[in-house]
Amino acid sequence: MSFTRVFQIRPVFFIGISILIMTFSLSAQDFTQSPAYFLYDSVLVTIHRDFTADIRYRQRIAFNRDAPDKYTSISIHLNKYISLEDIQVATDLPDGRRVLLSDSDIQTVSDFGPQYYPDSKTKIVPLPLIRENARTTIEYTLHYGCLLYLPEFIMQRDIPSARAGIVIRSRIPCRYYCSPGTFKADSVGNALNLYAEEIPAYETEEGSPVDYRYRVFLRPDTILYENAIYPMRSWDDVAAFYNRLAFPNEYPDKLIAHLADSLCRYSKDQNDSLLSLFTYVRENIRYISADIGRGDFKPLNPIQIVNRRIGDCKDQSTLLISLIRSMGFAAYPALAVSSDKPNVIDSLPWPGYFDHVIAAVNTANGFLFLDASQQSCCFGKTPISIRNRPLLICRDSNSYPVIPAISEHGNAGDINLIYRIKNNGDINCHVHLALYRDMAFGFYDSRPELVSSSIKDALFSSIPADQYRMSFHLENNSPDLIMMSGEYVDRFQSVPDARELALKVVSPSFEYLKRKFRGKDRRSPFAFPYPFRLKETIDIIIEDSYSFKNDSLIIDYNECGLQYYIQVYSRQTSYRAYKFFQLAGYTLPSECYDRFKTFLPKTIQTISRSMDIISTTNNVKGNTP
Repeated sequence: MSFTRVFQIRPVFFIGISILIMTFSLSAQDFTQSPAYFLYDSVLVTIHRDFTADIRYRQRIAFNRDAPDKYTSISIHLNKYISLEDIQVATDLPDGRRVLLSDSDIQTVSDFGPQYYPDSKTKIVPLPLIRENARTTIEYTLHYGCLLYLPEFIMQRDIPSARAGIVIRSRIPCRYYCSPGTFKADSVGNALNLYAEEIPAYETEEGSPVDYRYRVFLRPDTILYENAIYPMRSWDDVAAFYNRLAFPNEYPDKLIAHLADSLCRYSKDQNDSLLSLFTYVRENIRYISADIGRGDFKPLNPIQIVNRRIGDCKDQSTLLISLIRSMGFAAYPALAVSSDKPNVIDSLPWPGYFDHVIAAVNTANGFLFLDASQQSCCFGKTPISIRNRPLLICRDSNSYPVIPAISEHGNAGDINLIYRIKNNGDINCHVHLALYRDMAFGFYDSRPELVSSSIKDALFSSIPADQYRMSFHLENNSPDLIMMSGEYVDRFQSVPDARELALKVVSPSFEYLKRKFRGKDRRSPFAFPYPFRLKETIDIIIEDSYSFKNDSLIIDYNECGLQYYIQVYSRQTSYRAYKFFQLAGYTLPSECYDRFKTFLPKTIQTISRSMDIISTTNNVKGNTP
C-alpha cells in the first residue's frame, strides 16, 4: 500500500468542540439502489496535551426500504483504554415521530472472559424502528486514555456515503496519511479537514484482498503508556517500546532460568535446546487468541504465563524468548503481519500494524523463527499465513520491517504421471510429485497420514476412492519439500453400441488450479497466499494393440503475471502432455481472474479432443474424456 500525502500537524490552541458536517451538495450518484446510505458520516478527532484523545462520531443513515439485519445495530469495541462517554441514537419516522434509544437496549458482550482481559468488551447498540423512509442519527464519543489505540478511520463501509469527513485537532505533533486521490484536505481555523464525496459501499467477497481505499491513518510522534513516554518516530522506537513492555528486566527470572536448565539437560547442541524449549511452550501453554489491538500491547510476564498455562501469541513468545535467553542464545520478539496485503506504512512507524508475535533466534545461519501458537507448525518454520510477510524484529538497533529470507520463486510443484496401457485393456498409472517450500508447507503436517490424505483430496479428487485401487507413500515429509509416489489401476471402459474406448486421464495440476479458480465472477481482486509455479508431465505408453494418431497442440496464455503454457504431441506409440503454470504476484485483478477461470475448463476440453486412441486389432476408436 502506498500513500502519496504526508502532513505534519503542529500543536494548536484548542477551544471547544465542534462537529463538522459537510455541506457540499449531493452528487449525481443514485443512492436509491441501496437499502440504506449515509447522508453524512463525520468524525472529529481531538488530541489533548496529556496524550489522551476524544473522538466524536456522527452519522445519519437514510433507509430506502426495510433494513436487513446487518443494518439494525452497530458495534462499539471498548477496553481499559477506550471508554464510551455518551451516546445518542434517534430514528425519525416518515409520519414525523421520533424514537429514541433507551440505555436498557444496549447490550454488553465480554470479548475474552474473566481470566483474560476482563475489561475488553463490545457494546451492541440497536437502531430503533428501522423501516422504509426512516432516518436514523447516531452520535457518540469515545475517550482514548492511550493514543496507541487510535483507530484506522475506515470511511468505507457496507453502506454507501453521500458525504464523509474527518476533522483533526491536536495539541501535540501528529502525522497522518490517507489513501491517494480519495480525500480532499483543507484547513478551517485550527482544524485540518479531510472530506470525500460518493464513497461507495464496500462489498466483501471471498478471496478478495483487504480494500484500503477511503482510510485515514493518524499517528502522534509521541505516546504515553503506563506512565512512560515513548517516541514513535522510527522503527527503532517501535522496537524499543515493545522490548520494554515484554522484557522490562535485563536478565531472566531465576525460576525461568531453572526451568530452561531442566528442559535442556539432555540437549546435545543449540538446535536440541531450542527444540526442547519450543516444544515445552507449544505443548504446555494453551493458546488463547486475543487481538493485540483490543486486548493489550503488553504481554504477561513469564512467571504468570507458566502459572496460568494459557496465553496468546505475545505471551507464548515472551516465555519462549525468556527461556532461550536464559540459555545464552540471542532471541528477540518479532512483530508480524498476517493479512494478505500487509498494511504497513514504511514511513509512518506504529506498533498497531502488527497482529501477531513470534520469536526470532539469531543463529550462525541467520534468523530462526519460532511460532509456538501454531500447533501443526514444525520447529523452525513460520506458519504459511505470515511467510513472505513483513516482520519487525525488535533488536536493540536497526529495527526495520523485514521479510524472512524465503524465496518467492521457490514455491513450486513438479508432477509426473506415466500411463501404461496393456493389450488386454488394463491401465496402470505411476505418479510422482514433489512440492517445494510454501506449496509443501501448505500440506505439511508431522503426521504423514494427514499429509497423504490432504494431497489426495486436493490433487486426485477426480479418482473415486471406491472405484480405483490406489497405493501412495511419502518419500519425504518436511515443510520445504514433500515427495510422494504411488500408482493406481484402471481399465478401458467400453460402450457396446459405439464400441468406443475411454481413458480417464487424471491431471493433478488441473485439480489444484480448479480449486484456486472456482469462485463466481469477481468484482474485487483475488488474493493468493504466495506466488507459485506448477509443472506437470503426462506420458501415455501403449502396447502394439493400440496406436496414436500423429498430432500436436500448443496453448500459451500469458497476462497479468499469470502464465499457462501447454504442449501436447502424440506419435504412433506414445503421447505426452506438458503443462507449465506460473503466478508471479500475490493478487490478480478481477477481470484477469474471471478470464482465466473461463479459459481453464475450455483448455482441458481442447486437450481431450486432441488425442485419439485406435485399436489395431478391431479398429475400435475412442477419445479420452
